[in-house]
Parts: sequence; structure tokens; C-alpha cells
Amino acid sequence: MDNQIFSKATIVNNLAKIITLAEVYDKGKRVAFVKGNREISKENVNAKKKSLRAFGVLVPIMYVSGRKAIADGCSIVGLDGKEIPSEEAGDHIVIIDGQHRFMAAITDNTVNPEEIYMFESWSSENTIALLSEANIEMNKWKGKNFVDGAVLILPDEELLSRIKELTDRKYPLSTASKIYCFNMDITTAVLAACMKGEGIDAEYDLVRAEKFLAVARSKFEEKFIAKRYLIDAVIKLVSGGSTPYEKVFAAIDKLSVNDVKNIIEAKTDVTKIKDIIKSHIETA
Repeated sequence: MDNQIFSKATIVNNLAKIITLAEVYDKGKRVAFVKGNREISKENVNAKKKSLRAFGVLVPIMYVSGRKAIADGCSIVGLDGKEIPSEEAGDHIVIIDGQHRFMAAITDNTVNPEEIYMFESWSSENTIALLSEANIEMNKWKGKNFVDGAVLILPDEELLSRIKELTDRKYPLSTASKIYCFNMDITTAVLAACMKGEGIDAEYDLVRAEKFLAVARSKFEEKFIAKRYLIDAVIKLVSGGSTPYEKVFAAIDKLSVNDVKNIIEAKTDVTKIKDIIKSHIETA
């Protein structure tokens, strides 16, 4: 995003445009979000409620018009999560920064709509780029948030969509990257670049990853697979090209109930996990 320098007059003029949620309602407008944006966290909402009760709205909520969001290529959804038809976009404002503050305010009976301050974004940037920048700058993001943001910008990038399926299941980004790339090349820095429209440059194997997940899920609970120990053992067995991944997966498929128990109990001892799997490779 290009840096924009605002003059003092511009800043003063825009500060005068700060309005309240009550005024938004008086104009017949409804509030919407960008489809695919950061998920609403109940934990964050509850934390915001405590802050609102103590201090009120310290930072106004930033929005763009519904028409701008649609024109910039976004889909928008109502508070119920249902997509809003483009012809109804003009009846909405779309929150860019402050989703959690907004949800905290409207679900807390102690906060009056006249006390919820909002302003229309000063920037002329594309809504998607603005959303990504605002999220990174104004929120403490975790790996999953970067994945969600990258998919929002590059919805046709299959690797990102597959990784999102795992992070939606509570997999850490590092584990998801190892499953699809056999390394940790998919970092938050890479995903941040994706949110600026840059393509993703990484070696990956979707077929191999799906086969791993299928055989792993046939033996282990999702929670254990997400911990990375199993995929680390697989990578060690396959690295160097001495053992084809198909043989390693076949060995996992032959694990006994006792083998599975021992692997789970091994936890971070990847060498032990590798040896248990390796003992079945000759017979796989």
C-alpha cells in the first residue's frame, strides 16, 4: 500500500466527520462486514466489553460505504453472516477496522448507540488492500489470521485454501506448512505478501498431503496430528529420497493399536516415532 500523507486541513476536516452508530441508523443504514475477513472471536468480544464499560469507545470504528466495498471486488455479509446482494450495498456501511469493538458494543446493554463512534476511511485505497493493512497494523494477528487474509486476497490459490482448511481445524500454521510443503516455508511473512497481491512461491504436493492426512486420520485423532510430531517423523523418513512417501504412508496404515499408543506417548521424541513407523516399512 502506498503511503498517503494527509494535510492538517484534511485531518481536521475528516475528524469533523466522526459520527455515531445512532446517526448511522438514523440515515437508514445497516452495518455489514467483508465476507472472509477475520472471524469474530468470543474471547476478544468479551475483552472489548470490559474495556467499553470502563472507558467507552477509545478508538472510532472505521468503515467504507457498501458501494465502495462492492466496487472494489468484495462480497459483504450482514451480522447474521448471510451475503448481501450487490444491489442492496448502498443501504450498508462496511466495517474495516473494529469488528470486535462493534460486536462488543451492540451486544452489551450498557453501551448506547450514541456512544459508539465511527468514521469513514480517509484513504482512497482499494477496500481489500485497506482491510489487510488495517488488520495487520491494528490487531495482534496469529498464523490463522494471516491465512484467512491471504485467502481473502487470493481465493483461487489452491494451496492457501487447503492450508486454511487445516487452520480452521486448529492446526498451527507451521504444521499445515509441513504437511503441504514438507517444510515451514509458508510463514506469516509469506502470507502478508500474499495479502498485498503477490503470488505464492513455494514447492508443495497436494496429493501427498491429502494421502498423509487420510492415513493419519485413520489412526490418530486430529488433535495429535496437528501437533506436528507425526509429520516431522514422516519428513525424516522421506528426506533424501531413500524411502518413497507411499511406503511410509503404507507403514502408518499398518500400525497396531499399541504402536499408536506408543507414538502418542512419545510426544516430542520424533526419533522414537520415526523408528516405530520404520519398523513397518519392510512389511508395508
